[in-house]
Order: sequence, then structure tokens, then C-alpha cells
Amino acid sequence: MEEIPKRNKRQISIDSKPRVQLGTGGFGSVFKGKYKGRPVAVKRVLVQNCNRNEEEAMKQLNHPNIVKLFHCESDKDFGYYALELCVASLDKLFLESDDPKKYNGPMPRQIDSFLQLASGNKIVVTLKWADFGLSKSVNERGTCSMSALKGTRNWIAPELLRPTLDGRECRGDIKSDVFAQGLVFGCIFLDGEHLYGSKQNKEEILKNIKEGNPVNMQKINIFLRNLYENDLLQKMLENEPITRITSTEVVKQLQSIKEKLTGKQEKLRQLCSGNSQFDLTGNIEELIQFQIDVNAKNVNGRNALHLLCRDNSSKNLTTAIQILIQSGIDVNAINGGKKYIRWINGFVV
Repeated sequence: MEEIPKRNKRQISIDSKPRVQLGTGGFGSVFKGKYKGRPVAVKRVLVQNCNRNEEEAMKQLNHPNIVKLFHCESDKDFGYYALELCVASLDKLFLESDDPKKYNGPMPRQIDSFLQLASGNKIVVTLKWADFGLSKSVNERGTCSMSALKGTRNWIAPELLRPTLDGRECRGDIKSDVFAQGLVFGCIFLDGEHLYGSKQNKEEILKNIKEGNPVNMQKINIFLRNLYENDLLQKMLENEPITRITSTEVVKQLQSIKEKLTGKQEKLRQLCSGNSQFDLTGNIEELIQFQIDVNAKNVNGRNALHLLCRDNSSKNLTTAIQILIQSGIDVNAINGGKKYIRWINGFVV
């Protein structure tokens, strides 16, 4: 484990714990620490990699879905950044189930996660953008220079990886962030994998980003791909910024997708409220793969489980109930404003 060297005589108000390392990257390491008595994440970078303009840009970021920079200071060797401390990072979500560092807490549905990250909607679990080695203020045209490019290179847009023909420095804009956002969405869909290749082969990822070849797109669940790929992901991952979707359009597309999912939630309730001759369990399983909200209720306050147990007598009823319970439906939900209890083959709803 890397040790933080003893500080020089200059007093540093950020107190870090060198043996509690949270992560490391190409430009620094992150440790647990305290600033003015509150727990923080302390990012430490070599002083020659610090940029006061970027620090000022980071300080101005004040948004519920962006990790807050509280304070920054330096000694003769390092710059120290006191950042908002989150419960877990995205990579902890996709660790193996027996890994003690795996995050097993609550998570919003994918569509709610994406809307949070795209527009700042805030629900019970709040997702936040972090790691702003590339943070810069844009000019009146919405662009910024990308000299001394920092950041994890396999998570940035292709235009930032290409040398310009006339030798001028490449410029980033808000659409560069849209591409990076699409990469994060893909990572969530792929349970931690990168859309453009194996995380163990960074050169392959860089090559595929430059060539516009998201090789792992086909690994995304077919139902989710049908819902997101053409309407959103492909538009976010356009290789040329001029044809790439804007951040405002991303939010609109996500809202449209959420409306489609609301329709599928209604379809689930309709399926559960009748004695359809169709494959009950197969259709329930298919709808659930769209990451719908199984706990969504109708105008009478009944969710799919209430309707299934009240109205359905399919021979596969018990299996259907098990599928809904395994999918996280609330068996204790109030039905129509009152507690509704019924025993079916050992299940109480």
C-alpha cells in the first residue's frame, strides 16, 4: 500500500489516512480523510500536475449529481483535494458477490440512474459524477482547449484522441461529455464491462473508440438493446461530434424511454389481472427484463402481485408469484388503501 510521505512544514488542513486507500489512477491516488471534521475523500496528485484554472472550475461545480470539491491545497510535493465522500464507486457494484468490497446496497432502476446522471433527478439513492481531471470552463462557443490532456483515456471521446491535421491542439466540448456519458451507460448495461473492449486491454479499447467500433454492444441484453441502442446509445456514441446527440436531447430520449417503460408496467398489470391464454410466466419474465418498476401501481393502488392473486387462476400462478417476488416486488404493499392478505400455496400477499 502506498504511503503518503510526511508533510513539509507548511500546515495542511486536509487530514488524510494513507492506509485507507480508496483508489488510484494515472494522475493520483485517493484516500479516506477528514476536512473540518467531516469525512471526505482526499485525492492526492503530484504538484506539477495541479492546474489552478481546473481547480477553480471544479469548485464552481455545485450539483446534486456531481461530487463536490470542498477545498484544495498543496505542499512542495503534492496537491490535495478534499472531495465529497460517497458510499461506493461504480466499480464496487460489479465486483464478485463474495468480494468484501462489493456494494450490496440499494440501487435505482437503470432508467432512473441514467436520468439522474443526465439531468440531475434526485431519488433515494443519488448517483454522482466524479474524477474531474478534465474539468475546464467552456468558452462562449461551448468549447475548451484540451492541452496537457488528463484523465483515463479509454473513457473519453474519439475527437480527443486524434491529432489535428494542422497541428493545433484538439478542443473538447459538451458533446465530448455526452460520449463519455454513453460509455458509463454502457458499463452499467454490461455489469462493469467496457463497450469498446476488455478492461485488461486498454490499447484495444482506444483503437476501437477511434474507429467507432463498440465491440461489446451485442452483449447487452437484447430487450434493453432494442429499447436503448438505436434511440440513445448509438446517438451518444457517434464518432463525429457534429452528428452526436446533445445533452438536452439525451434527457428527452431518456424521458421518452421512461414513458415506454411505464406502458410496459401497465402491460404487466393487465397480464396479471386476467386469465389470458398466453404464456403467463414467460411474458412476465420478458417484461421484467426491460428493467420496469414491478412495484408500480394502477389508479386503484394495486400492483402486479395484488392483481395476480386477486384475479388470476392460471395453472402457473405460483411460479408467476415467485418470479415477481424474486424481481423485488413488495409483498407488504398496501392494496387499494388497505391491507389485503391472501394465502396462495404458502405465499402471503
